[in-house]
Amino acid sequence: MNGIRRAALFTSIDRYATLAVNFLTVMAVSRLLTPEEVGIVAIGAAVLAFAEASRDVITSYLIQKTEVDKTDLRTATTVMMIATLIAIVLFNVLAGPIAHFANEPRLELLMRLISISLLAAPIERPILAMVRRDMDFGALALVNLATVTTSTVTIIALAATGWGHESFGWACITGAIATIALSVLIRPQYLALKPCLEGSRSLLTFALYGNASGILNQINETYPSIIIARAISVTGVGIFNRSHTVSQLPTKAILSAISPVVLPAFAQHVRNGQDLKAPALRMFELLAAVMWPALVMLTLLATPIVAVLLGPQWDHVVPYVQIIAMASLPTFIMPASHSLLVAVGAVRQTTRMMLYFVPVSLVIITIAAYISLTAVTCSLFLTYFLQAFLSLRAIKAELDLSYLDVVDACMKSLPMVGAGAGGTILAAWVLNGSLALSIPEGFIAGTVGVLFWLGALYLTKHPLWHEVEHFAGKLHEFSAKRRVV
Repeated sequence: MNGIRRAALFTSIDRYATLAVNFLTVMAVSRLLTPEEVGIVAIGAAVLAFAEASRDVITSYLIQKTEVDKTDLRTATTVMMIATLIAIVLFNVLAGPIAHFANEPRLELLMRLISISLLAAPIERPILAMVRRDMDFGALALVNLATVTTSTVTIIALAATGWGHESFGWACITGAIATIALSVLIRPQYLALKPCLEGSRSLLTFALYGNASGILNQINETYPSIIIARAISVTGVGIFNRSHTVSQLPTKAILSAISPVVLPAFAQHVRNGQDLKAPALRMFELLAAVMWPALVMLTLLATPIVAVLLGPQWDHVVPYVQIIAMASLPTFIMPASHSLLVAVGAVRQTTRMMLYFVPVSLVIITIAAYISLTAVTCSLFLTYFLQAFLSLRAIKAELDLSYLDVVDACMKSLPMVGAGAGGTILAAWVLNGSLALSIPEGFIAGTVGVLFWLGALYLTKHPLWHEVEHFAGKLHEFSAKRRVV
């Protein structure tokens, strides 16, 4: 458990620092680009995310493999190179048709710029997969922070000097250069450039099922941007993207910190012959105790949060932020479920689940897009719930879990939801008499809500409180050592 906590600490530092830099980027870019330009960038970013999911056939494979030797690394690098070359060709061939479908000709050049950044992955991806396998999240944090800082400086500098949406494409390229340079610097022993296809059948069989679910998930993530551009406008894509970005702040802050740790930790449990049922339920319990109160408080404080992150020119996105935040309550289940299934070798279950979900989701989003942007955001209540249910259904048999086990674990978090929301509403009523708070008032109300949440953790003796105590103890110990030095 201490090893997992240490990994989670390094990952938290990495992810929270990265998240902070990303949101500084959002704050700057939202003030430098128009909603239409933000929409173009959002489509480009969505297509890039789809390409990354489609070609990354080796990361999970290397992490879950019992033993990895130099031949495995060479094979992984070779397969990744082939997948990358295919992705680059498709990017350039489809750039024109996608731009035409989205009614936005400027998107074509952006996609061609983004395709250049794909060249780094065959070298850096196997190296960073091995770093994750070794659970050296300190080194991983260094690479990630350097990459995101490089990209951020590039996009802000170019956007401020009038490069508009193209600044995102150049930021992808400079970030890729930083990633490849640091990856080779920190782990040169994992560099394996000599072509090899030995064992590629095993890798591709794993990828066929494991990566297929990721591809299907990214189709589901990418499609809304494109269909909104087609049915509504590119400006509508910008509004939806910024609404989704703000509403997902708690999800990203929490899940991005633990997701890189979860798969290696669960895989280690499986390699040691340990049962995953108890750790899985504990994870659901801890996640619900953090994410549910955070999402409810974000809904209540949407007005000042949007003002801080996006600026007053985006105040019309507040209702969309509130809708998406409440629709996101079940979403903590999905990433944890995927990691559990990969760890136990049941990757076919994830693919089967996504094959059920994605076609239904795309139909719902398409119908909603031809109604209104509000309908698109409201449709997330249905699609997120359906995806969470199917994720639970997929792991139920593998871990001998029941739905009641999961419900029981999550329901212990309801007092924290009530306390966080109650504290926030009470402070807002005292300060303003409504939830239309200024930025300082929002900060005060949010602080009160967090204090009420912590109080509920303590009074109920929730398992998360023990983690808070452990973290506070480590900080105190670190502070004491610094004073001695």
